[in-house]
Amino acid sequence: MSDQDCAIVVGVWLYPGLTDLSGPESDAVAFANWVRRPGPGDVPPDRVRLILTSDFAPPPFPGVDQANPTRDKVEQAFDWIDQLARDNENKGKGLRAGERLYIYFAGHGFAPVLDESALLMANATRNRVRYHVAGKAWANWFYKAGYFDEVVLFMDCCRENYPGSPVNAVGFGDITGNLGKRFFGFGTKWRKTSWERPMPDGKVHGVFTTALLTGLTGAGADPTTGLVTANSLRNYLINCMKNFLSDDDLKNPDIEKEPDVNDPDNAGDGLILAKVAVPNYTVKIQLPAAAAGKTVRVLSSNNFQQVASTTANGSDWTIKLKPGTYLVQVAGNGQEKVIDVRGSEPDPPGISVVL
Repeated sequence: MSDQDCAIVVGVWLYPGLTDLSGPESDAVAFANWVRRPGPGDVPPDRVRLILTSDFAPPPFPGVDQANPTRDKVEQAFDWIDQLARDNENKGKGLRAGERLYIYFAGHGFAPVLDESALLMANATRNRVRYHVAGKAWANWFYKAGYFDEVVLFMDCCRENYPGSPVNAVGFGDITGNLGKRFFGFGTKWRKTSWERPMPDGKVHGVFTTALLTGLTGAGADPTTGLVTANSLRNYLINCMKNFLSDDDLKNPDIEKEPDVNDPDNAGDGLILAKVAVPNYTVKIQLPAAAAGKTVRVLSSNNFQQVASTTANGSDWTIKLKPGTYLVQVAGNGQEKVIDVRGSEPDPPGISVVL
């Protein structure tokens, strides 16, 4: 989006005191790659902090006390953002760090209270749950402080409830700045587990992250504008995350089928997360013999403006249309038909319509 955007991306998979995971590191790398891509995330590489289990040697760790990354490694990345804001203030630019902040966490997690989600760090155990980073609390702090115009948080972590386990406080003093927009996406709902499984690329990935990146790279875009907004991505994730589960997963009542996606400031289509190219689809319209010599028009259903026309000559009419709903009319005889141009892939296979 801008050279003033920032991203903190964390993937933890090796837990000496808990069950190891398979997907968080590859998912974190995939998200970091997306966020650094020109156009979609567009965050300069030097403004992305990627923290992974593989950054620390030697996995496997000999014990819990030697496991990394730990909470302080993540909070040092938050310190970096705070310092960016302080430096800008000293330069007379105001106490701001940038336009948008991305926070992405993948690993084991828990939800100590209903409205929170926390990433358990590598040195956590079932008893040592204090070793965590409360993702939503940090995201809300940066939002309230006004360090960024937009704060986007994604967490592919379980949200099991550990009774009596307090949330770690954000380690910064209270600041109130100009409030912007937030968008939060969690891989599962409160008290539920997130899920990872083998995907078509042969690797294990988080189901939520797979759906998230699929949505951000096009599937969650408005089909007419190519914009992935808070509204369109939320709808896509809620309706389509289940498509990345296996048949057995879908039958398992313990596996959550929908993520928890929040747009607390009602940003809706006003928060644009990405823009993708809108594909064209080949549409073959089979015209009746009676239409020969007559004008055939295609109108957009949004404003009934003509988008294409031809004179029927007894053969099929093949045109290119962007996704959307259209009205095909044959002039002079009142014959018309509504066609819906949709699909997961552009050409082929194309769309055939009998008028």
